[in-house]
Amino acid sequence: IPGMQKGATCNKGEPGAGCESDAVCSDPANLNCGTLIDVPGIITVSTCGECKTNEDCLDPKLPNCSPTIDVMNFSGKYVCVADASVKNAEACNLADDGKGNPVGNAACESGFCGDATYMELLHVGVCGECNSNADCPVDKPKCNEPQIDLNAVVLVASFCGK
Repeated sequence: IPGMQKGATCNKGEPGAGCESDAVCSDPANLNCGTLIDVPGIITVSTCGECKTNEDCLDPKLPNCSPTIDVMNFSGKYVCVADASVKNAEACNLADDGKGNPVGNAACESGFCGDATYMELLHVGVCGECNSNADCPVDKPKCNEPQIDLNAVVLVASFCGK
């Protein structure tokens, strides 16, 4: 995968540090080892964060377990965030909500957490304007999918267009 520059490193289990289990996470507010990126057989990036699922977010004002992803460094962590607080082109949680929708929809300011892919291998949730053509207005009827741009090293939000 272009842009990947370093492998596993030793750390002290601090927030955002790489991990293989909750046991190595040392910060009391970041005791959950959550998988941010998983390309089976190629790369798995798990880091110490506040949560792994929404059930780990105990503050009712911050009910959504949402990833922060540093695309350039293949790092980040999961944090508990408020509803509608994640801006377009920022990462969101693609986990299924049990109804066939991304759980990250609630965290996205727009209400849409889309599946951005790279070479059909890497999947990252990205908040955007739409998840399907049905989400777009009649004057801009096509939902352009979110993207992972590894050349510019950014996440690109979905948008409605022609």
